Formats: sequence, structure tokens, C-alpha cells
Amino acid sequence: MPWPGACPAAPFPRQVQPKPYFRTVLANNSQLFSTETHPSTVQPITLLFMNLWGLFGLLSVQALFMHPCFSNKNWYPRLIRLALAPYLFYKSLLLPFESTSPPLRADMSTNIPTATTCFYIALKSLEWGLSSGPHYTRTLKKSGQLYHWEKPSDSDKKAQRALKPSFSELIWWTVWQITSFRGFRFDWGPNMPCQRHSMTYLIIRIGVNKLLGVLAASLLVAARDAPNGRTVTALLYSIGIPSWFGSRVLGELLYNLAFGVHVGSSMDGKLTLVILFNTIIHNILAPYSFLQPVSDFFDPLHWPVFFDSPELSNSLAEFWGRRWHQILRQIFKFGGQSPIWIAEVLGFGTGFQKAASLFGPFFISGVLHEYIFWVALRPPHSTFCTILGVFPGSLVFFILQPIGLLIESLLIPRIPKKLDGGRAWTGLFLLVTVTFYRRHYVSNGWYDYQLPPFAKWSWKFILKDL
Repeated sequence: MPWPGACPAAPFPRQVQPKPYFRTVLANNSQLFSTETHPSTVQPITLLFMNLWGLFGLLSVQALFMHPCFSNKNWYPRLIRLALAPYLFYKSLLLPFESTSPPLRADMSTNIPTATTCFYIALKSLEWGLSSGPHYTRTLKKSGQLYHWEKPSDSDKKAQRALKPSFSELIWWTVWQITSFRGFRFDWGPNMPCQRHSMTYLIIRIGVNKLLGVLAASLLVAARDAPNGRTVTALLYSIGIPSWFGSRVLGELLYNLAFGVHVGSSMDGKLTLVILFNTIIHNILAPYSFLQPVSDFFDPLHWPVFFDSPELSNSLAEFWGRRWHQILRQIFKFGGQSPIWIAEVLGFGTGFQKAASLFGPFFISGVLHEYIFWVALRPPHSTFCTILGVFPGSLVFFILQPIGLLIESLLIPRIPKKLDGGRAWTGLFLLVTVTFYRRHYVSNGWYDYQLPPFAKWSWKFILKDL
């Protein structure tokens, strides 16, 4: 029987043959609308990577015309960027629904990154299409053992606008622009130190994340498969711990902690593996001067670790603004500017506009996570969920975060210092509010194939897939 809150289960396993084809979202039999109206008839279609590369190609054209050397070319660079934006926005958001890798239930490792990438392309195309000015590069300055990205001065910007780069230099600049998710190399990036971590440090970091991920996943699986319920409370009861007042609250907090640790450690482990790969490539290519552009691209100075000890956060502002990964910070920041414009047009005051600017990025982040959910758990997934058929828990979680940001400046100073008020507040607020996020994903079958029962665990699964 399905557990409480689960979406209706389709016959399992569903035997379907993938049919590669294209459909338009406006047609009556479109993949998107058929998903919602006739879910039992929808079949997966093969992921067409050429379409994703095609979108990246058009996005690269937009990125190319963000170079400062085009700022003096009258109107046509900006017109090209603006003209490409609507098509890229529409097509990139539609692609994951049109081109899904079968089977949906087992291939989330492909469909989830595809959905995230397409959402990134959609908002990035709007940002570059509507942007009025170029992006300027920054220079690295060494201070002691650390490096800092130095903001370009007015004279630096003038010099960059006067440049006449070669074709290869333009190509590399475009590659940097496309792959610079956190903007360290550009003037819109954060002002933070960077350093080259040793391979030993990166390997240890990957190992620690793997260990934390295994422990957290073990609790998630044990709770999911517990008799008489799919909760940590049921798990505690099944091993002899009696039910008492507050046991349900404790069980929910433990469940939330395991979920958060699993998400964070798995992401950090995979992203640190990317940094380790880049470090190895850089060390191999560095001695060869003719490969300097490639070596510079993989230089770990440009790829700092993505997570900065989130557990040490003393406030929600510190957690979300610095310590949690900042991969999509720029598109959330850009997308979150829309509420400011709407509030200004409607005549609201500066106070309301500031509140709108705070809620905007978190709203966009919530929409992204709902979008990923719809892509990964749509028909013909065995526990499919339609867009309007499930409570939007991840969106609620992200909308609650700016509320916490608004009240923490008043609350934290009132918590006794011996309780480490900032850290206690941050941890407790996240543990409580992530309940919506966790139930949204765990209760709707997200982990049923990602985390099989213990009987199916093997060393290969633990090291490769977990």
C-alpha cells in the first residue's frame, strides 16, 4: 500500500519502449500536457544531448557579446543577446519534458542534472539578454598564503573596452563566462580568498563526505523500510525504544538531520571530486607553456571548494550567503530582482522593495527545486507526481528562509551566549523548516530507487552510486 502523502503509483515495473521524437508544448498531445492529463499513456523519450549542446551554443553567443570589447559596437551586440533570450528561455525549460532519459525511475542521475542545467540556461539567457553592460574580468592578487580577486578599477575597465582580442582569446573568454557559475573571475563574483588545496586534502574531504553520506543514507533507508511506518519514530519503536511525549518531534528532527547531511555530503563529495580532477589535469599540463590556456582553465585557484563548513554558520545570512554552495547565486540574484521592479511599478515604498528583494531569490530557488521534482518524478515514473497533485514542500521551505532572515537580527541577540545563540538558532530553524523539503522528496518516492533496501547494497553501490 502507498504510504501517507505518496503520489499514486503506476504499475511497476512499467514496460515501455523509448520513442525519440519532438513535440511542441502548444500542441494538444504535447509531452507536458499529456503528462498532466493522461499520465498512464506517456512514454519516456530518449535524451537528445545534441539539443542541450545546441542550447549551450546559442548561450555562448550571448556570452561572447558580453565581452567589453563589444561595448563600443553601437547597438547590434545587445540586440543579438536580447533576440536570443526568449527562444533560449522557452526551449531550455521545455527540453527536460520533451527529452527524458528512460527509464525515469532509475535514471535520475541524468534527468536531475539535465533539469538543473536547463533551468540555469533559461535564467542565464534572460540575464545576458537584458543586461545593459559588459562583464569585466578581475585579477588575482596574492596576500600571504592566500589569493584574492581584485575588483577592476575604472581605468581597468577602460583598458578592457579598448582591447582587440584575437579569435582564440574571445573563445577562451566565452568558455570562462559560460563555466564561471560563481563568478570569481568576473566583476559580479564574490570577494573571497582562494587557495590551491593539496590532493591529499581533497581526497580526505571526499572520504569524509562519503562516510557521512553512508551514515545518513543508512538512517534514511532504515526509517523508510521500518515496520509499521516510514518514519524515524517507527524505526525507534521497532528497535525497542518506547514511545514517549516528544518522541515524534525527536524522530522528525533526526530524519531531517539525516536528510540534510545526505544532501549536503553527496553534493560536496561529487563537487570536490570535480576539483580533484581539475587539480590532476592542471598538474599534468602546467609544465607545457603551449597548453597554458587549458592549464589555466583547470587551475584549482579558479575552483575553490563549494561548501564552506555550513555547520559553523552563526546565522541564516551566513549559511545561505557564504557557507552553502553558491553555484547558482547569480541567477537567483538576477531572478530575484523582478519583485523589486514590480514593487516599484506598483508604487510600494523602499521598505517593501527591500523585502521583495529578499524574498525574490529564495522564490526562484524554490521554483527550481519544484521544477526538478516535476521532471524527475513525472510519468511514467512508478511513483509519478503531477504538477498540481502534490504539496510544494520545497517551495515552502525556501519561502520560509527570508522570514527567518528578517527575524534573526532581533532574535539572536536575545539568546544567551552560553547557548551559542547564532549557531543554535540557525541549526534549529533549518532542522524544523526542512521538514517540508524532506517530506516533499522522501514521501513521494524520490529515494525509492536512489537508495535501495540494505539487501541490495554492495561495495560498488556504496563507492560509486551512494
